Amino acid sequence: GWQRMELSWEAGGIKLHNSVNSLIRRNIIRECYGCDALWLDVGNENNRITSNLFIDGINSREHIFIECTRDVENLIDNNIIWNVEGRYDKNAVPEEPGSSGWYKTTETDFRNGYGIYLEGTDRLRMVNNLIGKCEKSGFFAKVVAFRLMIKRGGTSRENKFFNNLFYQCGEAAVIIPNQHNELDGNAYSKMPGGYLRVMYPEPEMCLDLPSWQEFCGFDKAGCERDITIDIDSDALTMDITIHGELPIVKADPRVCTDYFGERDEGFRTAGPFKEMEGGRLRFNIDPRK
Repeated sequence: GWQRMELSWEAGGIKLHNSVNSLIRRNIIRECYGCDALWLDVGNENNRITSNLFIDGINSREHIFIECTRDVENLIDNNIIWNVEGRYDKNAVPEEPGSSGWYKTTETDFRNGYGIYLEGTDRLRMVNNLIGKCEKSGFFAKVVAFRLMIKRGGTSRENKFFNNLFYQCGEAAVIIPNQHNELDGNAYSKMPGGYLRVMYPEPEMCLDLPSWQEFCGFDKAGCERDITIDIDSDALTMDITIHGELPIVKADPRVCTDYFGERDEGFRTAGPFKEMEGGRLRFNIDPRK
């Protein structure tokens, strides 16, 4: 509304503190203006976020924000996380003419727009999500070392990314603060150069998939594919064209169903749908059905 209450930093489609043993499933959260679709703030344990459609974040920094969450794993699986515009002053982003931007040791924080954003959070498990059309990156995290909850700060370690499909993000698919995380089986499409990043120790690494695999040991079963995805936000339909085929990867044993609740048999393709064959497909993505 005209009061711009979202600028209070306590606004979201769903906002919870100290959420324990919760199931957040089969929701459609769309057109959040200036705020998150889902915000779990402080002390969250053993929650599952699954089969949700988070779409069209208008002037929003991210769709999902997990904050100050430490020692018990939380699971984000089989969601569609799509189109977040970012909330920042585009005129404040400095120009980098010629080679002037080459010698930065880490990236600037002027631009945002994330699918999933963490502050001071460890042990998040992200499995079989579709994360696409994010203004800056599909995933971004800050360590927040000096926010002590209960007796320690965040480390941004032991976060796991398995079998997700990242699509057409502005700068990167994944930006992690350090290498103390685990990634495998993820698929990437329509990404810019240097779309896989490790921020520290400086200088930051801006990698492609082969160097990500070689230098970090990540995504040994990961792939790049030529995919075209279009989502109709009003009709809640998806058109997807896969040129070639997505490889079959080992399913995460902690996740045995897909976006529609269909069980897998231990193997599946990256993304929230159990089996994505090559060619063109069109289907409804309303998770409530």
